[in-house]
Amino acid sequence: MHYDVSDSSVLKVDLQFLLPEQMMMKLQEILKDLGYDVGKIDGILGAKTRQSVREIQLKFGFPADSWPTEDLLNILD
Repeated sequence: MHYDVSDSSVLKVDLQFLLPEQMMMKLQEILKDLGYDVGKIDGILGAKTRQSVREIQLKFGFPADSWPTEDLLNILD
């Protein structure tokens, strides 16, 4: 499923690549424990979580695209 809107400020997302809410919350908790500012632990991929994901991706040599994956979560867990 794709969001396809005329407002270019809205991020177009392929929902199949998003982590489920519980996995996202787990990732946020891990990142917070590692000292990253993910904002509220709510299972939502917001700006602070994306920035934290990008920083940890760079640290571990993953493509720094700010999109969390199960592989990244598994490495951190």
